[in-house]
Amino acid sequence: MDTYNEFLHSAEVEPIAAPILAQVAEGSLMPTGALALLKDALNTYQNNKALAEVEAKLAKASETKEERPSKTWQATVYDPKGNVIQVSRTDTDGNVEIVDLDEGFALNQRATEWADRRLFECEPNSYAVITHTPTGAIETIQRGDAIARIMRSKKSPAVRVGASSSSLSFGTKVKETRVSFSHG
Repeated sequence: MDTYNEFLHSAEVEPIAAPILAQVAEGSLMPTGALALLKDALNTYQNNKALAEVEAKLAKASETKEERPSKTWQATVYDPKGNVIQVSRTDTDGNVEIVDLDEGFALNQRATEWADRRLFECEPNSYAVITHTPTGAIETIQRGDAIARIMRSKKSPAVRVGASSSSLSFGTKVKETRVSFSHG
């Protein structure tokens, strides 16, 4: 305990260690037993401190997450005249409503995929505009590009595959041969 005396009397540890050290000074507690009690008390203190830090970080992360807008990419589909395309949708009750082809997304690639699918169904010369709301970045997608992405051909190997026989035969292969023996 003399080795760790400076540590035990530091500002952070002294409130925890003081009652145990006072019992050792009185003589009611032996130093060997006090060492085990000090270990347990300091481990408990450090675990509680680490747990409080983790809980504080989680609370801060949840507050930050709620403040952040979840859908920062906005995709809108326009007809050739520049008007937002409207479509009718029927819900499960049979009610028909007319909605604009305008949708929010958390990721740019999801917005692009959605715009491609909608442009595939639209009339020629339609286009989509994808906007990133925090930065103001704008991307325009033409219908032809969307169709090309949807209808692209599958990748093929770069090496030409030669013809191969379809049967593997391990049987005997017969060749006509002529054998002659000398008569002498």
